[in-house]
Amino acid sequence: MKQSWGFTQGAQIGNGLTVLQTLGGGRRYEVFLVRDENVGARAVAKVLRPDRVDDARAVNALRREASFFERLEHPVLVRGLGSVLGGPYPFLLLEYVDGANLRDVLAAEAALPVGEALDLALDLLAAAEHVARHEIVHLDVKPSNVVMTDAPRLIDLGAARTLAELRIRRTPIGTAAYMAPEQCDPGSPLGTIGPPADVWGVGTTIYHALTGRRPFSKPGPRGGELHQRYPQLVEEPRSIPDYVPEPVARSLLPLLARDPADRPTAAEARAFLEPLAGEYAER
Repeated sequence: MKQSWGFTQGAQIGNGLTVLQTLGGGRRYEVFLVRDENVGARAVAKVLRPDRVDDARAVNALRREASFFERLEHPVLVRGLGSVLGGPYPFLLLEYVDGANLRDVLAAEAALPVGEALDLALDLLAAAEHVARHEIVHLDVKPSNVVMTDAPRLIDLGAARTLAELRIRRTPIGTAAYMAPEQCDPGSPLGTIGPPADVWGVGTTIYHALTGRRPFSKPGPRGGELHQRYPQLVEEPRSIPDYVPEPVARSLLPLLARDPADRPTAAEARAFLEPLAGEYAER
């Protein structure tokens, strides 16, 4: 069972941070909307759960994520605002972006208009290109990590790793339905995980945004065979419905090439998607 701090509205995390509400969390962290009294603005605090405070691996993971936010400032990436890694409540403080995530938007609207989906693709590819320049891979590009504000933002660097770390990686990493094949089976003949994995993540996310569904079958349970747990290891992407314009469908599919060497770079993908985005923006 996940342990919780049980913070309610008005609780003090430290450094002038007052809890406004709980936003959710995961295995290692609880996430809170807070008011930063030092600057008079809202922010997001990602706080280690009580049973993880003395877990060196969890603290180091938070430290790594904080260092990535310091290095990777970009208009499409949510900003890091600092961290406190000691004391009773180790936490990472992040910019608060007010908006629904893409997963919730798609649950309500089924799919995005073509022009909006292509604009989103360009934004996410720009972020992927920026991250790659710093020899880091995000590894978790997916609808729930995209906040749909006027200028969409990519959040959560919890899964991100440096290229040096990925060269020795031998276990899967990411969210099953949006993981590139090489993320599913590191060390396989597909090669080392690198920036092409984020191109794949953008591809699966935009496929979902355009069609309202994911490109591959539902991932199987953890205990199953690798190809059952990760259908993208053996399946081809589902056919893109006819209501998606053929030039758009044709340009999206290379991002989902099983072999990372066959995928365009983020910069190359932006170059051939940009004219399409301009064309469909007017429709």
